[in-house]
Amino acid sequence: MLKRGAAAVLAPLVALGGIGLLTRAGGSPPARVDLRSGGAWVASTVGLMTLIDGSSAQVVARVDVGDASSGLTAVQAGPVGYAVDGTRGTVVRVDPRTYTPGPPTRVVTGTPADVVARATQESVYVLDEGRGRVAVADADDLAKRRGDEVSVADGVRSSVLDRDGRLWLLGETTGDLVWFDGPERHTRPDVVDDPAGAELVMAGGSPVVVDRTARTVRRVGRGGGETARACIDIRGDDDSVRFGAAAAGVRVYAVSGDQGVLRVSDLATGRCASVAVTVAGAGAELGPPVEARGRVFVPDYTTGKVVVVDVDRDRVVVTDEPVAEGPFELFVEDGFVFYNDPDSERAGVIHVDGSADRVLKYDPTNPGAGLDNDLAAAPVPPPEQPEPDDAGRDPASAGDPGSSLSPGDTRPARPDEVTVPGGGPGSTTATSSGSTGSTGSTSPTTTSSSTTVVTPTTSCPGPDSDRDGIPDACDPDDDGDGVADTVDICPGFDDRADQDADGTPDGCDSTDGTPPSIAIVDVIDDNPVVGTRTFSVVVHAEDPQTGVARIEVSLSYVRYGTCKPTLELEPVQVGPLTKGADNVTDFTASYRLPKCTNGRPDVSDITFVARARNAQGLTATT
Repeated sequence: MLKRGAAAVLAPLVALGGIGLLTRAGGSPPARVDLRSGGAWVASTVGLMTLIDGSSAQVVARVDVGDASSGLTAVQAGPVGYAVDGTRGTVVRVDPRTYTPGPPTRVVTGTPADVVARATQESVYVLDEGRGRVAVADADDLAKRRGDEVSVADGVRSSVLDRDGRLWLLGETTGDLVWFDGPERHTRPDVVDDPAGAELVMAGGSPVVVDRTARTVRRVGRGGGETARACIDIRGDDDSVRFGAAAAGVRVYAVSGDQGVLRVSDLATGRCASVAVTVAGAGAELGPPVEARGRVFVPDYTTGKVVVVDVDRDRVVVTDEPVAEGPFELFVEDGFVFYNDPDSERAGVIHVDGSADRVLKYDPTNPGAGLDNDLAAAPVPPPEQPEPDDAGRDPASAGDPGSSLSPGDTRPARPDEVTVPGGGPGSTTATSSGSTGSTGSTSPTTTSSSTTVVTPTTSCPGPDSDRDGIPDACDPDDDGDGVADTVDICPGFDDRADQDADGTPDGCDSTDGTPPSIAIVDVIDDNPVVGTRTFSVVVHAEDPQTGVARIEVSLSYVRYGTCKPTLELEPVQVGPLTKGADNVTDFTASYRLPKCTNGRPDVSDITFVARARNAQGLTATT
């Protein structure tokens, strides 16, 4: 996150799990809001956190997290939301089972300067970017620290969280790259020469260093080294450029407000000048672009609209009406693009066709109305049982001709109200209103899945891997990746994370899309034979994941057409001359070049280039 950015674009969030949540509107029967397709917590400066379901664009919960604050932002890991007050330096955890906020906790000690947070399932990294301090708190209890608070001896220019839960920082004045794996710190010094013109973005789950001064983008590997590079097609003095990247791909996007143009840097090819799409009028104020479902979404703060770009087809659509006034947040969660105006009641979901589903986060005349903080203590009547002649009907829809809810009056479900499709071992049967409940049959031949509810603490004991309040034994998506266990490709990991796009999720993939490495070890100029000049080029390549499939060495030079002293020299470009070998890691290419015997110039501008290709087709060049 840029320290001086006009608006925050939140890091990609984790899905809320493949479960259905029941909601309640007034005294009407419960309606079902399905959160398996993604939901997001958004913050409002009036002191509220709001949970929005992406598929229905409905409010699931409203939570009061404290006093109003202009510095309030939201971060998320799985179903857990965290309210971060950058001004006061506090973090509030919102319990995903009861929607009860925890106490405001100051994780980083001292007077706050500019506090932000990044959250994983296990840890919450809290950064004071102004003072350059980092502390790691336990995700379940912010009062518990993981290791000591650390000073990075510099302010933080930019920070991102990678797909493996590591925090990456770019020093504000040193240009150092610092990363944390939990409390463990690593440093790679002097990654950029001009830190003021650099920032970090995420592409394909890996950090990418954007260097405006050098006009390059560089993907960073696990050890902090460069794994891919591309150019940036921007004007050097254009301070209006904002950057974003593909969450699951190799593209980095740059939008220029001065020019009103979107450009693309491709880390797979190294190219940057093949795309230039007009997205706004010249002089517009644009925000960082985001990508989802093959489209690039660009926030236009001048008009308050969102521009949706199909880069491959050069097609552009724009939302019909403004979604906000001034800068607003735009971010992606599980394929849904959410927008949020922290300073107003406005939020919603943007679709690939340019349409927008608007959500009222709260009543602007009474922001404290309809809060869900005390739901854990409030008794909730169970749904009514169907009449005997209605056996098999879904009681959640009985007497409810429409399940569409108004965003202003929804109520989220408690864990003991979560419907488990198809029932499950240890389930209990809901009783009629006013009863205390009774244990029902645990037979797998239950006729109506909607009459089966789960009580996690008694009926379904055991671990809860994705921390969604539903123990694994009764959770249809126990790894919380939004993919049902019955069709899960990689159990225990996120099926949607596939950095190298090979069809195998990263958690079960032995490769991560990292290209091979290659280096020219030595160039030997033998030069023993009269009339010729002999070069031997020694190269070494490595690829520990898939192996080196081929090494090639190319030679280019300028040859003069005559050695006779009475004739003019005629330069001729020669090459590239390529030699190679398959399935080796070490290779020596030998070349014989012409040589004048009378001392006249013979060749010049000799250039060697070495390339390696791995079994996946990824290449590296010296």
